[in-house]
Amino acid sequence: MTPFRLANLFRVRQIQEDRAAAELAVAAGERARMENLTERARKRLEETCLPESAEALRWQAAVATRSAASSMVLEADAARIAAISQEDAAQQMWNAARARTTMIEKLAVKHQQEQRMEDVKKEQNVLDEIASQRSTDKDAQ
Repeated sequence: MTPFRLANLFRVRQIQEDRAAAELAVAAGERARMENLTERARKRLEETCLPESAEALRWQAAVATRSAASSMVLEADAARIAAISQEDAAQQMWNAARARTTMIEKLAVKHQQEQRMEDVKKEQNVLDEIASQRSTDKDAQ
């Protein structure tokens, strides 16, 4: 049985695919975390309200609080968008790694099938030789 010549490359490609999958998982986790952060910031913004009537200092404090909450929503949303972009890039990297692994995997399967066929042919040749030998022995007797 001949070894698969691309076995080492296949292992390297599998490692690359595993690494890309791990990076994708991290990116997906970060995206989920950023979506959660954005949602919490939006809820905080919704919970802040301006008083209908208040002295100037209280009014200014309420406006500042609402402005800060609005800024937090914008920052969280920008981080969410960046996380989505990173997740998309990680997905593309994993897709490419998977495609490279799949090509070699198909070659490995084909090699295994060819090896099985070769083994079957060898076995058949041995069986044919045994049968021929028995036939010759019977004729000789």
